[in-house]
Amino acid sequence: MHRLKDLQDLLGAHQDSVVTRQVLRDLSLRAYADGENTFTYGLLHARQAAAADRNLSAVAAARDRARRRKVRRWLKQ
Repeated sequence: MHRLKDLQDLLGAHQDSVVTRQVLRDLSLRAYADGENTFTYGLLHARQAAAADRNLSAVAAARDRARRRKVRRWLKQ
């Protein structure tokens, strides 16, 4: 069912954003400790956070579509 795939894709994109933000944070802390400029890490982190927010809005809609009776009936087969 494409509705479940859509939901899985959105959840995967959100998870990717969570992991990416953590990696960016770790890298920026190392760069800061080495006296480097960390502005770009912060910018990338903010862009990932914005993408995650957009994905969460879309996840709610995809979840509602995946909960429809037709989809649940297909899962029970």
